[in-house]
Amino acid sequence: MKPEFKLHNAALLMALAAAYPLHAQAAAGIAQFTAGDVTLRRGAGADALTKGRDIESGDAIVTGPSGRAQLRFTDGGLVSLQPSSQFSISNYADRNDPKQDSFFVELLRGGMRTITGLIGKRNRENFKVTTTTATIGIRGSAFNLAYNPDGTLSVSTELDEIEVCTKAGCVGLTAGESVRVNNNESTPVRTNTRASLPTPAPRQAPEVVGNQTTSDGRSAIVTAAPRVLVGLALAGYGIKSTGGDQGQSGDGAVLIDPSGNPERYVDAREPTTIVRDGAATTTVISNTGSLATGDLLVLGTWSAATLTDRDGIFAIAPVAFVTGVPTPPTDIAALSGQRGEYSLAHATPVFSTTGITGELLPSSKLSVDFLGIGNYVDVNLDVRMHGTAPTDYKLRGGAKGTGTGFAGVLSVSSPSCVQGSAGCGPATSAPASTTSAGLADFRNAPTGFVNGFLSGPNAANIGLSYGAYRTPHGDFGGAATFSKNSLSPTPTNNSLTDLQVHLVDGSGFLGGYGQRTDNLYSIIKPRFVGEAMTGLVNSPGSYYTSGGTTYTYSKTGTGGSFGAIGKTSDPDFIGWGNWVSGSKEASGPYGGSSQVLDSVHYLVGRPTPSYQMPISGTAQYALVGHTVPTATLGGTTITGTLLSASLSADFSLSTANVNISTQFGATRVDINIDATSSYGPASISGSTFQGCTATANVYGMFSGNMAYRAGLVYNATDPTVGRVAGSAVFQRTTSSALR
Repeated sequence: MKPEFKLHNAALLMALAAAYPLHAQAAAGIAQFTAGDVTLRRGAGADALTKGRDIESGDAIVTGPSGRAQLRFTDGGLVSLQPSSQFSISNYADRNDPKQDSFFVELLRGGMRTITGLIGKRNRENFKVTTTTATIGIRGSAFNLAYNPDGTLSVSTELDEIEVCTKAGCVGLTAGESVRVNNNESTPVRTNTRASLPTPAPRQAPEVVGNQTTSDGRSAIVTAAPRVLVGLALAGYGIKSTGGDQGQSGDGAVLIDPSGNPERYVDAREPTTIVRDGAATTTVISNTGSLATGDLLVLGTWSAATLTDRDGIFAIAPVAFVTGVPTPPTDIAALSGQRGEYSLAHATPVFSTTGITGELLPSSKLSVDFLGIGNYVDVNLDVRMHGTAPTDYKLRGGAKGTGTGFAGVLSVSSPSCVQGSAGCGPATSAPASTTSAGLADFRNAPTGFVNGFLSGPNAANIGLSYGAYRTPHGDFGGAATFSKNSLSPTPTNNSLTDLQVHLVDGSGFLGGYGQRTDNLYSIIKPRFVGEAMTGLVNSPGSYYTSGGTTYTYSKTGTGGSFGAIGKTSDPDFIGWGNWVSGSKEASGPYGGSSQVLDSVHYLVGRPTPSYQMPISGTAQYALVGHTVPTATLGGTTITGTLLSASLSADFSLSTANVNISTQFGATRVDINIDATSSYGPASISGSTFQGCTATANVYGMFSGNMAYRAGLVYNATDPTVGRVAGSAVFQRTTSSALR
């Protein structure tokens, strides 16, 4: 790693040397930005610190009531000082040597934000921030600290970990955590209140313009104009007259009004603009980072706004939004093969069409698998809606994206809904429409949706908006920011033996594999990278004492897609996906064989245990996830559109009705396995079900407590387009007398 450090350090020093002349004492860095009253104290002298001036070890920087400064050190470290602050560089040495480096600074009053440079990365013991009551050391890269009006000190982390120490002891903090230090004789106290570092309004001080005068000949005073910030992403949720709605942009311009509040967002790629109404109010909930450091992230609300897009002009009130600097594509590419874990940093109120508000709970979290060909975000949001009957909702599912942005459908549930004692929303037999990619638009289903973007260097943060539709609390949603806690290799898992798998491809049904607890006939082991199934091994069980045949299914090539609700370790995990190509290998004591598979669709999940399966009652299910259907004829495969899909179950009769409609060009292919078919409905046996007609088959299973979710694979034969195949996942919406 040292050559990399040297290269980065040398590049920074060369840039500094080219811009600023050398002094007898090596510069520690430069003043990257100053505003208002900022004084540099060096030795016995003191004068104004201006942008571009060098800073040295031993210097002190003092900001007045309106002063701010941003200092960039030669190791790449950054310190931003708040108004009324006193900051000293006690001992700074950047020798590119972990044994000789030092970054020892003091904050005697005010507040600061710091991002660690190479000195702290080479040896964290060489980095210390000393205050009047505590010493802060690093195990990470960014944190804030500020003196409070009562003399106490607040310290908050942004990324990774830090350690706050007094004479009484030390407290370690991970990303997003905070402590208050009352004095140097007592241990720091954990708190939910973050260090207060107010972001200044971008208003400039009035300037005298020599060529403009008033009517009496005096110089005119010109106030600051609004600012435009370009290249920012945005995700938002708002309430229209027709219900909740949300949107996302990966590149646009934000207009900042003279008071420092976001006023307008204009998409750079689409004819879309959202503008705060003239009489509306803006509430900025959090404003972190900066444009200079590439991690600006602003979260807030508008009481009312107007949206203009391809579909028309719409009034929205209220609006929750997050906007910020998207992560550079090179940073995302460098994270390939890693999984980032993120915790909730800040959130807007949750708005609803019923007028009841809610909150996003601190237990909300995200995981991001950086897969190289795209990113997969496991979303786990916990929402509490207030009112006369407060209800907790869980929004769970996956989102995908090929760059900075991501989007996906979420399952929405509540405890009473899962148990079957209350409905999860009105049943729906069809999505409202389909996208150009053949995926269903679930907005009219009792499901949720998430839009978001990765933000900051190395995807340090995430901004997102989310919504839930057709719940007992109406449509609801909001916006939030998340901070990265950790980064580790994306997990692979080849040892799970309690999952059930169903497979179809362009030739028909490949198999349904479920695990027996006694491992008598076979041992089923799906293979996963993250939550994507990449293979399956079906090996002989103990019954085959002389050896049996092992079947291995594998994804080949890079094409395909996948989705999941939950992680593979969850008790109600269910996933679905498509391999553009695959293989089936058979090996055993009597020889082997190999088969090429075309367009494999799979369903994988943890089936509902027998003691949790309903034994009576009925339930209706709505679509929450699916693959794009395919049709194979004469060795050629085409993709189509899923027009609709529905599932209902009568557990008293052990039957299930399945209705699926697909479209391939001008050809529509329907699968109706229900009471109207001469073959009758599908039959339920334990947690699985299957059914057929003369030209179609479905194979599926129930998952979750009280068969809360279900999934299936289907195939059908059509004389025009050939063998149709796909997979779909459903969630219970309404039920009657389940037990």
